[in-house]
This record gives sequence, structure tokens and C-alpha cells, in this order.
Amino acid sequence: FVKQWSGIAKNIEYYWLYNEASVYEVVQKTYKKHLSEIKERFPRIRIPELIATIKEKNRLLIMTEFVEGNDLEDAPSENGMQVIEEAISFFNFISTRIDPDEAKKLTRRSTTYIICNFFLMTVRSIIRIPKKSSFFIQGIVFFVKRIPSVWKTRDLILVHRDITFYNILVGGGYIYLIDFELAVLTHPVVELTQIMTGSWRREGFWQSFYKTKTMETLFENREHNNAYWALSVYTAVHRLATCVPEELPLHYSYLTHSLSYEQ
Repeated sequence: FVKQWSGIAKNIEYYWLYNEASVYEVVQKTYKKHLSEIKERFPRIRIPELIATIKEKNRLLIMTEFVEGNDLEDAPSENGMQVIEEAISFFNFISTRIDPDEAKKLTRRSTTYIICNFFLMTVRSIIRIPKKSSFFIQGIVFFVKRIPSVWKTRDLILVHRDITFYNILVGGGYIYLIDFELAVLTHPVVELTQIMTGSWRREGFWQSFYKTKTMETLFENREHNNAYWALSVYTAVHRLATCVPEELPLHYSYLTHSLSYEQ
């Protein structure tokens, strides 16, 4: 399977693909180094093998193993929530096994970055949707109150940031995780808020997701709970600042949902 970028001026698609190549290289090296342990803990999880990366002046190409299978959306025999939880646990585990020198190759989004970027994205959202200014100010107050909870987690983990029913393939008895262009080292709760926004339009998704063991455990911890809702607001505001116009109502709905939470 081939992904390619070509052009004169490097754009966001180039940097996404470049990031995906770096993540593939690090994850594949870590996967092979700890293969026996991974197979014991995650017998069904697989990562398509990276075959080649070609970096030239005006072209970037990555070639990966072609996987026969259906996306999770078209695999009714699978418990979707269970598979998503397996994927979350896999990335959490891989993060603990990545060598420090290899981790330097990965993009980092620190807690400090997230906090500063929240205010930048809020300003962009207000400029884009000025009629909702008061609502975004409410979001600032909500977020600032919970910054101490966000700040308490300083350790970064590898987060896919796009775990959806379409980025998980099921075939041959295995579950394949694909599309790493958005993966970064960042606050662990970001994975959960990105999952929510990525599948927010799916009927009944959030009600089922909140009942998973992952989320029930998170909600039981006051600090993690507060961090989750703060980062939910951050994720929604970020999407509102950057999404295509057609998706504005969707992400505004998620922001409304997040702001409805109270301690």
C-alpha cells in the first residue's frame, strides 16, 4: 500500500505523511523488539509492516504491507467498543517500551503546548464565529478552572489521535491499526477526546463509550475526570477553529456537550 506526496512547496499533507513515516519507523522497531511480549498481551493487534520510505526533494513516499480486511464499521462480528479499548491499551503499552532515543524522532505536544494552543484556537474560533463569542468565553472559564488537573499529568505517551471505526481493519483473525499521520507524544487523555470527536456523529456512540472500563475508571478519579472534560473543550475548540464549514455544527454540538459537565 503506497501513500505519496509530491509538490514544490511543503504543505500540511507533506508534514502529515512525514510524521506518519516517523511513527511507523519507531513503532515498527519497538514492535519487533518486544514481539513476544506484545503477542502475549495483544494477540490480535497487528501493525502493517513498513516496507520502504522514499524522501526526495519534491516527493515523499511510504510503502506499507497491504492488509486484506474490512474496517471495523463493516465487521459486525466484532465488539466495536472492545476493539477500541484494545487499541488504546496497545498504544499505552507501546509508549512504555519506546527507547528514549527513538522517542526523540516523534512529534511532541506537551501539556504546556496544549494550554497555550487552547487560547490561540479560542481566538481563531471567535474570529471565525463571532456570534458565539460569549460561548467561547464560557469555554475559557471552564478550561482555566481545570488547568491544575491537566497540568498534573506531565508524562507524554504515544497517542494515535484518530482511532475510529475506519482506521481499524479486521481480517484473518487480526486487528490492524492504520493511518498514523496524526500520532504524537502528548497528554494521554487526548486519545480519549479525539476518539469522541472522531465518532461524535455516530448514533449512541458516546453513551456506549462512557460505559467502557477505560472511561469508567477515568471518571472515578477526580483529577483525571477534570482533565478529560478540559481537554474535551480544547479538542472541540481546536476542531471549530480548523474544520471545514460543513462540520461546524457537529463540533459545536460536541463543545456544548463538554461544557454541560460540572464538578
